[in-house]
Amino acid sequence: MSSDDKKVAFALEALNAPDPFQSTVRLHQDVLDAIDWQAGKTDTEIMHFRNALLAGCEAAGGEMWKSGVCDAWFEGCRDEIRKVVCCHVHLLFHGFVLA
Repeated sequence: MSSDDKKVAFALEALNAPDPFQSTVRLHQDVLDAIDWQAGKTDTEIMHFRNALLAGCEAAGGEMWKSGVCDAWFEGCRDEIRKVVCCHVHLLFHGFVLA
């Protein structure tokens, strides 16, 4: 094979190779649906939805504490572990709410 033939073969191989810049990341359908949903909303509509969703989460969490579900989940757990977990969950959730 001549030098020119090798160059042509190399060029053809490079042209037929997969595109190294093409994204192979596939987003989950829920993410794609969320992107479509938000594309049709104003910033205010999105913030109202977010606030309503977080208020619902907080209300559900309050009900879980009132009903004893959370206490049952911590049954058998040492008090210091419970305090650490409750503290961190509370801080993480409020960080999420304020974000």
